Amino acid sequence: MGYVLGYSTHTWELFGARSWMVAYLYWALASQPGAGGPSPTGVATIGALIAMVSSVVGADMAVRIGRRRLCVVAMLGSGALAMAIGFCNGLPYGALAALMLLYNALIQADSAALTTGAVLAADPDRRGATLSVHSVLGFSAGFVGPLAFGMVLDAAGGANTGMAWGLAFASLGAVAALGPLALRIR
Repeated sequence: MGYVLGYSTHTWELFGARSWMVAYLYWALASQPGAGGPSPTGVATIGALIAMVSSVVGADMAVRIGRRRLCVVAMLGSGALAMAIGFCNGLPYGALAALMLLYNALIQADSAALTTGAVLAADPDRRGATLSVHSVLGFSAGFVGPLAFGMVLDAAGGANTGMAWGLAFASLGAVAALGPLALRIR
């Protein structure tokens, strides 16, 4: 269950960030007249490609340094960056776009390691049921994450305030920080 619940925190953060990244980058870009750089949709596309590579590299690193260790480092790293990135809208747009690409890599680094961990930890006679629960809880969290982000954004003042964006991304970081705690469950 630790890997299943860890995957749920991962998916909450992943889907929340992916759902709101383009809107945040457009807002930040519009807040900086004359700023240039890759379009927000271009950043999202590059971020998705980086995320795929990050997942594969993360799976390999999990074998080398330990699955739980890799997952904890990735979760704490992405959570810490989530806590900060929403408050970084004053940075030059290019720097913010680069941070967003790093965030995409950190979020995805533990994805394959979490799923593999669930498979390996499951009773061999219950692997199908384990993966069913893994998917249902994970993708349910992926459904709720973007909604919760939007609720925080609205409650904190709306999409036209830096504080609201900061708090909304910080809410993703708070959930990501629960992942290492979930991994302690055996």
